[in-house]
Amino acid sequence: MMKDISASIRARLKNIAKEEQTDFNAVLTRYGLERLLYRIGQSEYANQYLLKGALLFNLWYDMPHRPTLDIDLLGFGNNELDYLTGVFKEICIISAADGIIFDEKSVSANTIKKEGGYTGARIELFAELSKARIKIQIDIGYGDVVTPGPIDLNYPVLISDLPPPKIRTYPIYTVIAEKLHAIALLGMANSRLKDYLDLYVLLKNEELDEETVIDAIISTFTQRGMTIPKNLPIGLTSEYSQDGSRQAMWNSFLNKNEVELKPLPEAVSSIGDYIQPILVKASTR
Repeated sequence: MMKDISASIRARLKNIAKEEQTDFNAVLTRYGLERLLYRIGQSEYANQYLLKGALLFNLWYDMPHRPTLDIDLLGFGNNELDYLTGVFKEICIISAADGIIFDEKSVSANTIKKEGGYTGARIELFAELSKARIKIQIDIGYGDVVTPGPIDLNYPVLISDLPPPKIRTYPIYTVIAEKLHAIALLGMANSRLKDYLDLYVLLKNEELDEETVIDAIISTFTQRGMTIPKNLPIGLTSEYSQDGSRQAMWNSFLNKNEVELKPLPEAVSSIGDYIQPILVKASTR
């Protein structure tokens, strides 16, 4: 029966890849990430993790924002590697009628460096769907604050008749604050073009409460030990956006991710127009 389900779902995913004109392996990875999120939500550890990162944009806008090969989480509680290995082994063996098998024996955990200088963990494991092998990566950070608080949401599914992952997520406000912090921290050395794309999309599409944006910026910068700049950080000025190497990186980033967006100077200017008065208020609180 499991083989029948696996083969059927693999065929449906192939059709989705064809309809979206997307690489089948990318769709397989999306499916693997989605079904692991489902198991996290069903586990006794669901309250220990918040979803963050690129997968949030699939949730907010019900469409791929930029391709991602991993799950980004904020973790609470025990961050020892042996503990995390045990947690994800338990998550892997949660059964579901979705055709995919997560190999608990393949789970490994290693220490990584996350944004803000915090130590995090990277979990790697493999899954199988009708003989197709899928590599899964989960990056977990610790120590950040979430403003105004976590949000419980259903994650969108690729196969409509499967139960959606029920997960705790970052609010948009903390995403904005953390990306602004990264831009302020890295300055001219910043090669994280994804932060500019994400900020541009969020500021363009969301009706934001200004006071909550300010609160999130204050909380994030304070927690990460950085003074809030009163003026725009160099990464949001023309010195950065007019730099030829940064523009080339931006264009390459957009092409690689098949995203159509304004030239870097226009995107940075748009972000700066919103952020400048916010920083003035946040820095004087």
